[in-house]
Amino acid sequence: MELMMENSYTTQSELEKNARKKVEEIKNFYIHLFIFCIAVAVYLGKTYFGVRINFFPFTLIGETVMFFWTIAISIQGFSLLLKEKVLGRNWEQRKIRQLMNKEKLENNKWE
Repeated sequence: MELMMENSYTTQSELEKNARKKVEEIKNFYIHLFIFCIAVAVYLGKTYFGVRINFFPFTLIGETVMFFWTIAISIQGFSLLLKEKVLGRNWEQRKIRQLMNKEKLENNKWE
């Protein structure tokens, strides 16, 4: 019951702060994804089309780097998805209602 009351008294500034944080995480993911797409294009050009790119950051792009970078961006994307869809605000509210209903049923059973 206390959790429900805390959620209903959330101030506007806290909601705005949480929203800004989510937007910042999404923006960072899109920036990371854009840079990753450029790296994929460079990697494909170097590997399959023989494009010679011999200056610093692009000389490091190889199979190992692309493998780990793909894993990293996948983890970042899935974590955003899980935070938003699975463990988002709606999930919290559903879980609180579920626990409150369970507690209410247990209390009614003993009366």
